[in-house]
Amino acid sequence: MTIALGTAQLELVPVVNTPPNPWDWRDAPAFDVIAQAGVILRVPRDRYDFEGRSHSLWYCDAFEAGRYEWIETAFMISPMVARMTTMRPFMADPGIEAAKALWAGMAEYQLAWPIEPLDSDAFIDRWANWLADAAQGRLQSPSAMPEKPTPRSWRQK
Repeated sequence: MTIALGTAQLELVPVVNTPPNPWDWRDAPAFDVIAQAGVILRVPRDRYDFEGRSHSLWYCDAFEAGRYEWIETAFMISPMVARMTTMRPFMADPGIEAAKALWAGMAEYQLAWPIEPLDSDAFIDRWANWLADAAQGRLQSPSAMPEKPTPRSWRQK
């Protein structure tokens, strides 16, 4: 589903089942993701190669084994890597790159938004405000990433 307002587009990525063991990595996170979705806010590319932002939505037991809930998170490219994406921050499916971002070591992907339970009121307010800003040409790439502290609050092995 896509909502357009001016030149801005807000897309809700449909929910899909996550394959078993999507991490496919020896240091995979301890939690299970059984479904995933996302949200994407697109704007016309600006002179800084910014085209919007996207966040992952995972249905998982990130905080307590067997207690499944929707979480929101987003990723960024490490400042140590000479590469940039047009979506800042960006969503990622549960997989090896996301697993490495959640690992205690260094990796190309890092968290740009904490893994946090989805609060529907705050979520709707935040994305509605970003859509309004985007429609008025005011949405910009975050000035610093991660945008919020990203504590390692999820279940660890």
